[in-house]
Amino acid sequence: MSWCPRCPIFYLLLSLLVAASLSTAGCEDCSDCVTEKCADLVEFCSVYPDCECMADCLGREGVDGIGGCLSSCGLEERPSRFLPVEECVAVACPDSDECSTPGDWEPPSSPPVDLGDIAGGDLPDCSFDTTLEFRAEGDVLQLQNAEETVCVRLERLNMGSGSLANTEWLLLDISVGPLDGVAFVDDPGDLCWYSSHHNFSDWAHVWTGRRLHGLHLHEDGHGGARTYELYTYETGGLDTSSCPPWSDGTNLLGVVELFPVNP
Repeated sequence: MSWCPRCPIFYLLLSLLVAASLSTAGCEDCSDCVTEKCADLVEFCSVYPDCECMADCLGREGVDGIGGCLSSCGLEERPSRFLPVEECVAVACPDSDECSTPGDWEPPSSPPVDLGDIAGGDLPDCSFDTTLEFRAEGDVLQLQNAEETVCVRLERLNMGSGSLANTEWLLLDISVGPLDGVAFVDDPGDLCWYSSHHNFSDWAHVWTGRRLHGLHLHEDGHGGARTYELYTYETGGLDTSSCPPWSDGTNLLGVVELFPVNP
């Protein structure tokens, strides 16, 4: 049997070969993008087998293949340490020739928090400077929830440019908690700042002595929308030498969405 360039079967096989080639190239592009832009998150994730399996599959299948990755890794839900990897890839590698992030993609939701459970101090409030206009890149950030019952005020120091085209921030102090239960922490051993790629997904961590808090500062790409979320754990210490690129503790009490004061 000889090949017939004008036969329909020839064009069918040729189209299948081309599609397979493009698919493989796309997977390689996704893997390359993950390695380039989210390497630090993958490194933390790879310590845990379930998370490592999901990260490896994500590099092959892209963001829109996460459902299949869960199945192939034998999981019913995303490992908590995988969520920052997914978010990083979805924001940093969204194109169809990279990781094919669906247009309706949203980060997995977190459970609500009982405000009575996040008390870690006894101060009345965060002592906001009501004359200070909010600047997302500023040295002082003042945040509160929609009901104005939970507040965060932090001071940080710009340490210059980081290796991943980001600003390396040093967290100096932070006030955090519900009104009449605010904790103030300025001990370097109890707080740290994780500076992400382009600062798209930074974390401020603080151990109050009673609660572990992780403030997630997210920017949806260059000039995109910014969101702020406070994760609170019942217990957990803080290793400032390896300030983690996610919120990590024991018994997540919930997450509170925060908004700028004087935006």
